[in-house]
Amino acid sequence: MPDCIHRRRPIDRFGPRRVRRVTLRVGAAALVACTLTAAPAHALLTTSSRVTDLVEKGADTLETIPLRPELGAACLVALALHKAGRPDHPRVAEAVAACKQRVGEAADVAKLDTYSHGLAIVFLAETRPERERALLGQYLTALAARQQPDGGWGYQLTGRGDTSQTQYVALALWEAYRNGVRPDASLSRGMIDWLNGTQDPSGAWGYQGIYSPSKERVQQEGVSDTMSAAGMASLMIGADLHGLLSQAELAREEDLSALELPPSVKRVEEANREVAPLPKEGVDWTRVQQSLEMGDDYIADRPVEPPNVYACYYLYALERYHAFREVRLNQLDPEPKWYEQGVKWLEDSQERPGVWNASCGEACDTAFAVLFLIRSTQKSLQRGIGEGALVSGRGLPKNLAGARLRGGQVVVDVDPVGMADFFALMDAGEAGRLDELASNPTALVLGDVSPEDAERFQQVLRTGQPTARLVAARALGRIASLDSAPTLMYGLTDPDRDVALASRDALRAIARRPAGFGMPDDYNDDQRYAALEQWKRWYLALRPEAILDFGR
Repeated sequence: MPDCIHRRRPIDRFGPRRVRRVTLRVGAAALVACTLTAAPAHALLTTSSRVTDLVEKGADTLETIPLRPELGAACLVALALHKAGRPDHPRVAEAVAACKQRVGEAADVAKLDTYSHGLAIVFLAETRPERERALLGQYLTALAARQQPDGGWGYQLTGRGDTSQTQYVALALWEAYRNGVRPDASLSRGMIDWLNGTQDPSGAWGYQGIYSPSKERVQQEGVSDTMSAAGMASLMIGADLHGLLSQAELAREEDLSALELPPSVKRVEEANREVAPLPKEGVDWTRVQQSLEMGDDYIADRPVEPPNVYACYYLYALERYHAFREVRLNQLDPEPKWYEQGVKWLEDSQERPGVWNASCGEACDTAFAVLFLIRSTQKSLQRGIGEGALVSGRGLPKNLAGARLRGGQVVVDVDPVGMADFFALMDAGEAGRLDELASNPTALVLGDVSPEDAERFQQVLRTGQPTARLVAARALGRIASLDSAPTLMYGLTDPDRDVALASRDALRAIARRPAGFGMPDDYNDDQRYAALEQWKRWYLALRPEAILDFGR
C-alpha cells in the first residue's frame, strides 16, 4: 500500500440563487413534454452545500498542514489545491519547484518511489502541461525504466508489479498523453497485459499480482475493493490510451472503415485528442472487454464501505473507476449512491473539521478526500468536451477544399469568425458561410462574452435558422453559464436533430457531466423527453426557486 505520498472565499460559480421564470415557446411536437411542474430534486452534487463546505474546509487545511517529505505528498496536496480552485496558492508553485529540483539531480530522481514519480507527472500535466512539457517528458522517461518484466510497476526488490503502484503509473501515462506527451505504446501494452493477467477469477484484483501468462485467471492474494477499483480504472485508462474506451469509439472504428470520402478529404484522429491514440495492435481487446465486464460485475453495485486502513486512498480510486466507467458505457447516474455514501463517510470520519487521517497521514488523506469530493477524474475527463460530439450527422459541406474527417464527421477548415461577424452573417442570411461555420466548431472565436452576447446566442437558438441554431447551441456550451440552461433545455426539443444534440452536449458541458442524462445520438422522442425531465430536475436542484414555464 502507498507510502503516501491566497486563500479565497467560496465562489458560487452558478451565481446567486434567485427566482426565475423562464418562458420559452415550443412547437406542437414538443408541447407534450414541456408541462413542467417538477419538484426540486435532492441529488447530492459536487455543488451541493454539504460537499462545498467539506471541500472548502479541506482546502483550507491543505494550505497550511505540514507535509510529509516525499515528493508525491507535495504534488498530491498541490494537485488538490489546484483542482479545488486555488491554483495560485504558493504550495502549487513550490511543488513545481520540487519537481524541477529532483529531476535535475539524476541520483535523486532514480531513487523516487513509484507513487511520487507518478504523482509528479499527474500534477505537472494537470497544472503546467505547456510550460513544463520537457520536464514531463523527463519524468515519463524515468518512469518507463521502472516497469517490471511482467508489465506492472512495483517495489524494485520484489520483481513483481502491484496494483497499488501500477494505478498511479496508469494515471500518469494518461495525463501525460492527453496533454501532448506521448508515452511509448509498449508501456501501456505491458500494463494492459499485466492487468489482464492478474485479475482474480472473481473479477477482483489483489495487491501484489500473481501474473498468469495464459488466459486462465488464477487466484490472487490480498483481494479487496480498493485494489479492484484501482485495477478497473487502470484497465480503462489503458483502453483509452489506445482509443478504444467507449462503446461509441468501438462502433465508430467499425463504421469508419466503410466510409468513402472524396480525394480532398483527409482523415484526422479523434477531435479531443492532442496526439493520436496509441496503436491498437498487440493488445488482446477481447480479453480486455471480458476483464472489464467481470470487474463491473464485482464492484459496480457494491456498497461503499471504506476499509479500516487507506480509506481515503480507496475513495479516490473508486471515483476514478466510476468516472471512466461513465464514459465507457455512456451512462450517468444523476444521483450516484456510491458518491453519496462516500460523502457521508467523509462527513462522519473527519478527525477535526476539514482534516482526515486514514493511514496515509493528514495531508495526503485530506488531499485524497478533496479529490474525491470534487470528482477530480470526472473533471479531467470533461475538459475539452464537445467538439467531437457536436459535429454530428450533417451532410457533406459544399466546399470540400481542405476538408478533413474529425471524430467520424467531415469538417472544413475555415477562417476564424468572431461573434459580431457571426451575428452579421446570420442577419444577412449568408447560408453558405454559416454551413461552413457549422462544419467546424473551432472556427467561432468567442473572446470576451458579455451578458448581452450570451442573451443574443440564446435568442438565436430559440428563433434562428437551423445552421445558426446549431452554432448558437455550441457557443452556449462553451460559455458554460447556468443561465443558459433553460434555453438549452428548450433546444433539446428542436426539430433539427443536430441542434438537439448540440443542446444536449452544451448542457453536459455546463453541468460537467460527460454522459449527461442519456439521450443517445440516435435518440427517439421517448429518450429525448426522458432526458429533458432529468435536466429539469438537475436545474431545479441547483436553483429551487426557479419556475420553468415552457408553455405557450
